[in-house]
Amino acid sequence: MKVLVIPDVHLKPWIFERAADAMHRAIADKAVCLMDIPDDWNKEFDLELYIETFDAAIQFAEDFPETIWCWGNHDLSYVWGMTESGFSWFAQNTAASKLAKLQSILPDINQLAYLHRIDNVLFCHGGLTDFFVWKHTDPYEYDDIDAVIRRINSLGCEDMWNNDSPIWFRLHEGEKQVHDLFRGILRRPEVEAGHLLPLPVGAEAPAAGVARVRAG
Repeated sequence: MKVLVIPDVHLKPWIFERAADAMHRAIADKAVCLMDIPDDWNKEFDLELYIETFDAAIQFAEDFPETIWCWGNHDLSYVWGMTESGFSWFAQNTAASKLAKLQSILPDINQLAYLHRIDNVLFCHGGLTDFFVWKHTDPYEYDDIDAVIRRINSLGCEDMWNNDSPIWFRLHEGEKQVHDLFRGILRRPEVEAGHLLPLPVGAEAPAAGVARVRAG
């Protein structure tokens, strides 16, 4: 099985056009979007670009309903009313309403979450640290990947809005802190540059526990 990883979007609607083209060409079986759909430098007042980008995301979700979506810090800043670099007060209501629409059209509300697992690959916007797992799970859950995912996906703003959370943590800032279950970190240059990536999972995966591919 191959998963198409859609990197951080940041007001680039053409990313969804390329992703749709890739899916139509059947280069992957499923897509995962790492989100951060809104915000980019000096684009705070470009409301039309916010609308165009969110509409492209919503159209992609309608065309490919099995797509999985990973909350990013920029998306949640509009859901939780927390300011972030590039945050647009001008587009605040638009972003919040478009995110709500995106969530409402998904066949399963759980398709939009902080963490997702497909076979032996974990997807999230940032990275999962050992410290964060110990802090927010019971000791008996530590080695149970599904229990860890369920527990963390149930957390709210108070626990998630910090640099150690899976919506914020950057793997290159402290790879030794990554949770033991997820040490097989995939760092591919083409994804770092913001390109789409067909990622093998399951029996085709290069290693168990791939934690994150990051574009920004």
